[in-house]
Amino acid sequence: LSGDIKVVEPSFIFFDQNNATLELSAAISGDQLLSLSQTSPFRGKGLENGIVNLLGNNGGFIGGWEIQGITVKAASKNAFGASDITLIDATLDPDSNLNMPGQDLNLVGSLIQIVLDQDMAFATVSAGDFQFPEGTYTADDLLGIGFTEDNVIDGGGKLVVGGEVDAGPDLEPEPAGDFRITSIEAFSVTKIQLVWTSVAGGTYAVETSADGEIWQDS
Repeated sequence: LSGDIKVVEPSFIFFDQNNATLELSAAISGDQLLSLSQTSPFRGKGLENGIVNLLGNNGGFIGGWEIQGITVKAASKNAFGASDITLIDATLDPDSNLNMPGQDLNLVGSLIQIVLDQDMAFATVSAGDFQFPEGTYTADDLLGIGFTEDNVIDGGGKLVVGGEVDAGPDLEPEPAGDFRITSIEAFSVTKIQLVWTSVAGGTYAVETSADGEIWQDS
């Protein structure tokens, strides 16, 4: 999905099939919560192995991220903007150092996972009721305070709480995955057109919270 996205009210993006990848190269801005979820809020349908690649410069986004049940990757050093991040049984796997010294990272659920092959920095980090003391944490440090090997993947990176890391250069976007929105156009307040590329035979659904209608094509 390219272009510009402005989040002007609490919004969500969710998957409607297993093993799907969504690449967001759009510039995201706004001051409302954006949720990325493996579960449709309409169907209560849990799917597996969803991945969202944040490829754009989202420095204008301050609304906050709620990421549930998926893997979120980030190639842009401003991928998350100036927004707090809440992981709910989800995986954080940035492709470059993540320097967010003014934002908070909230970890919720026993299935969260941090991939530490890059350096990350946040103002605060919490896991449930536990508030991380300020400092620098390796994967071994996290294992020592109660994380399991399922929660943290050691790739030589570190987690800094209350400090900063070198953001490093942005990476070039990788080739598209099995599902990619190439354009979105609004015809009126009630009608939009989506164009996408996907694997042959794939079926996808677009659902809206305004009236619950579902448009589906394959």
